[in-house]
Amino acid sequence: MKNWLFSLLICFGCLSAVNAQNTVRYGFCPENLTQEEAKAQGTGKNKFVAALICLDPTSDPALQRLKGQKIKGVRCNLRDDYKQAAQKRSYIMGCTGSQNNLTAKKFCNFNSGWNEILFDEPITIGDEKLYLGYQVYETVGAPYPLLVDGSVTIPGGCWVNLDRKGWEEKLDRGTLMIQAILNDEAAALLENTAYAQIAKQPLTVEPDSEFPAEVYMKNLSANPISSVQLTSLGEGDETPTVKTVKFEPALAPYDGRILPLKIKSGKKADTQQEIALNITEMDGKKAQEAMPGKTYLHVTRDAFLRIPLLEEFTSQMCPNCPFMIYYVDKAREAYKEPLLYVTHHTGFQNDAFTLKNEDELCYLFTDGNKYNPAIMYDRLLLKGESNVALPSTGEPSHLPYLNCIEELAQRPAMAEILVDVDSTDSQVKCRVYGRINQEIAASKQPLYLTAYLVEDGLTLEDYPQQGLDVDDAPADLVSSFRHNGIIRHSFTKEIKGDLLTVADDATFSVDFPAVAWKKRWVHSNCQVIAFVHKRNEADPADNYVLNAGSDRYNHLITGVEEVLGESSVKVRFYVGSDRIVRTDVPVRQMQVYTISGASCSANSPLQPGVYVVRALTTNGQVAVQKLLVR
Repeated sequence: MKNWLFSLLICFGCLSAVNAQNTVRYGFCPENLTQEEAKAQGTGKNKFVAALICLDPTSDPALQRLKGQKIKGVRCNLRDDYKQAAQKRSYIMGCTGSQNNLTAKKFCNFNSGWNEILFDEPITIGDEKLYLGYQVYETVGAPYPLLVDGSVTIPGGCWVNLDRKGWEEKLDRGTLMIQAILNDEAAALLENTAYAQIAKQPLTVEPDSEFPAEVYMKNLSANPISSVQLTSLGEGDETPTVKTVKFEPALAPYDGRILPLKIKSGKKADTQQEIALNITEMDGKKAQEAMPGKTYLHVTRDAFLRIPLLEEFTSQMCPNCPFMIYYVDKAREAYKEPLLYVTHHTGFQNDAFTLKNEDELCYLFTDGNKYNPAIMYDRLLLKGESNVALPSTGEPSHLPYLNCIEELAQRPAMAEILVDVDSTDSQVKCRVYGRINQEIAASKQPLYLTAYLVEDGLTLEDYPQQGLDVDDAPADLVSSFRHNGIIRHSFTKEIKGDLLTVADDATFSVDFPAVAWKKRWVHSNCQVIAFVHKRNEADPADNYVLNAGSDRYNHLITGVEEVLGESSVKVRFYVGSDRIVRTDVPVRQMQVYTISGASCSANSPLQPGVYVVRALTTNGQVAVQKLLVR
């Protein structure tokens, strides 16, 4: 078993004799945590464990202002009670210069929650680094005493010594719930002081553009904050980007909070690009300088939107499949981001939905066996798995599947997939096009394209299913069960994917011939799903999906979601005999999109179908209309 274990907790404020409300303190952890944010760490054995945070005046302007002030003691949050003072097993400590230069120590008992313990002699803040923390003796009956905020890692925020084997800085564990207790005079030096740092961001971002992030903000002062002015500066930028952020409710003294924000990346594209956040105003007043919150990003023009692909191997005759499908469906509902889902009715058993030669995909089962049920996540070897497929866990919970989906979504996408669908009452055809990551395209390694027409929502009345009457089945299994992700047609000739031709500029485009609609197919329940992937039957680890796409998600990639609505501006759009869009009044600019969001030329003939037309009038108003071309 590894020495480093985690357990999610709820962190409540339980204080020792000192009243925290009147305590001046300094540190970067929040005051309160949710159950999802708090984590406890330790060895899980009968061992000594110790924890320190580092306060560094050389990189922290706030600590430079505090030079000469006193650190009176340590404020720390633990999971359990540790009544070990008599055995001299638990104490607070302060170190100067290095973790091994102990300059202050106080034996004490710890209570579960927040503790405030004072040194017999305070430590004076100077020019050297200061390390503050505590030691306890962990027991098996009450393991994992070291409580951390796992949502954000602050520099110097997590030093540990497990079983007295030496100090080690953990750069991916979060920030320990430890603060310095300061003398009262220090409060004035921390007025209008706050810290900001990106807590979570995409693995790759585009240069000189905004990206979605979660930003941790820490109030370092004794007064509540209602609003701040936040600046961000990326590499290649000459001036910072400024945002105003409001807190509702106000951010309490010394507390921290994570907010979703759009942050602008720097102009320079490369790996390990630094972006620094600073808070320059608090409630309209100039803020005192604090340590910049620095994060490093992979900035690239190939920062594509990741759309995860789940492939399930199942069968109508599989007695265990409905149990797994039920919780997979719950995981798909819980995951609010784009997600694509396909079922392969092959593996252990075939059925009425099995496509010709679909059993050739069973090469993906790397242990030589075949399974129903099983799930593949982007055909990727997940951490801890011995093969690509993840068979049913048997656990009555959606969380194992949701965790895998969320892990999958964090991987950078290596391609952009767009799908245009041209559908009439009698037939459907499609075009799949997009871009490949420039480095992958330059390597000339073989890539494959797969495209399916997929239908959801098929009922048990038309398509029966075994395994719905098992003893431990959820009460609503029968009523909620639907056959989803059914492949009605493979546009690609090979079920394992067709070899993809990539142009010199890393783009690709493939037009697939039309297929006739069959009587039982419900048009409104169908979509075209396409994905670009590696294919290597000799090496299971070399099979993975670069990215996937669908006509239903084109608008997320092309950014035209805002045009999918009607406008109050009165402009009539129509097509002439040449099938080119015209208006009844002059316009300055006109854009035409397919109903799935793909851009079309406004000056070229349109194929039959439904389009969205957006025009900018001569007086600057925007007109939007859906247009049927017959």
